[in-house]
Amino acid sequence: LENTLGQNTLVIDGNQDLEAKAKVLVGASSPEKGLAVVDMTDAYGKAAKDVHRGALVVRGTKPYAVIQDDLVIKTTQTITWSMHTMAEITPNGTSAKLTLGGKTLVATIVSPASATFSAGIPPEPASEQSRDLVKANIHVLKASVDGAKGPQSLCITFALDEAPAHPAT
Repeated sequence: LENTLGQNTLVIDGNQDLEAKAKVLVGASSPEKGLAVVDMTDAYGKAAKDVHRGALVVRGTKPYAVIQDDLVIKTTQTITWSMHTMAEITPNGTSAKLTLGGKTLVATIVSPASATFSAGIPPEPASEQSRDLVKANIHVLKASVDGAKGPQSLCITFALDEAPAHPAT
């Protein structure tokens, strides 16, 4: 909400630089898929370098989405990836089911093999307006990579009802 913990992004060594500017490196779309890559290095300059987030949406009879964060960690850190949702979260190691309105979205960690999912709640918001949002029954899906240092690639897929066949990166 007012800091990195309240956002759908990475937490590495505490808060990111809230004044940082991201740059769009790639943006492409076709009838089959859409792709975007954003350079978030400015936001994480103290803890990491070359921080890039990619998003891929594959359309068709079995559509799915991929979020991939590629980065270089300067010193040993825990990386926490977060996604806020109104869905009920059932984590199970490298997969998690998000259920809302009778539909199920399956999240799967493709890489690294050491990452695991957990569920939590958002941090206590500082403002009244933000507190109203939390009353909306928001849950947080988290993927954690402990002891990360050097080049890292955190890749997570999302598909309705089952994990998509997406190769490890």
